[in-house]
Amino acid sequence: MNLIEEGENFRLYTWRSVAFCQVWSRPDVSAEDGSRFAAVLMNSLRFLLTDQDNQVPGIVFDIREAPAISGPKTLALLGEGVMTWSLAGKNIVMLVIASEQRAQMEQLVTAYGNGRGVVHDDVEQALMSARIIR
Repeated sequence: MNLIEEGENFRLYTWRSVAFCQVWSRPDVSAEDGSRFAAVLMNSLRFLLTDQDNQVPGIVFDIREAPAISGPKTLALLGEGVMTWSLAGKNIVMLVIASEQRAQMEQLVTAYGNGRGVVHDDVEQALMSARIIR
């Protein structure tokens, strides 16, 4: 495991040949701060795409510990991240636990994933999907 960046509510690292981003809920912060944290994450994701020392075929967004429903600002930033990674030819996997998360993330990868995004609720399937060469 190679840590790339750790923020107030996320950890981004490479693990088992893919990028892996864990995001968790912070009920002690405002929605505005949560959106700011998401913006910091997006900057880290952009950096990782250009990092020659950490080339990966895809990314797993582990949002199982994030809020069951994402707000509009967070969804917009996630959509930007999904689109950026998909346009760079990378696979995107949203790892979910709640049915509400699944519904939102399926809409997100359909809208922004350019055919490179999927949603899973199993870590091994998520890792495999992120590694597939398309």
